[in-house]
Amino acid sequence: RAHRYQNPLCLAIFDIDLFKSVNDEFGHDVGDEVLRTISSVVSSLLRETDIFCRIGGEEFAIVMPETELKDARVVSERLRKSVAELSEELVPKPLTVSVGLSNMTRWDSNKSLLKNLIKRFIRLKILVVTRLLQRKMNRVHNSGVVL
Repeated sequence: RAHRYQNPLCLAIFDIDLFKSVNDEFGHDVGDEVLRTISSVVSSLLRETDIFCRIGGEEFAIVMPETELKDARVVSERLRKSVAELSEELVPKPLTVSVGLSNMTRWDSNKSLLKNLIKRFIRLKILVVTRLLQRKMNRVHNSGVVL
């Protein structure tokens, strides 16, 4: 519909950074509860017209019809901050999310929009995970522990 009527549409993909550590440290039941909590938080940030779904393990997608890229960036930043600010009452450890965004242009098909977003998101995740693991290694190194 967005393509047919030349209406703006944005697609976001996000996942929980290093989520495997939640399952490893606290068990899958706690991991499932974290996923439900984050889903609830994200749902509260979206409009009724937005489509929010889980697409795999800790990966989610949001389709935002009638949304320009600049507005989708605002939503993504709110999402990122909301997850980062979750209290220890709701999640067992601090969490972050990585969000990839794309907007549909008149040259995009549904497939090309998703394909291009996934490519960019994979590059983003490599950078984010590398940075997070480097921080973790620096904390271990600075604590005097020898690996």
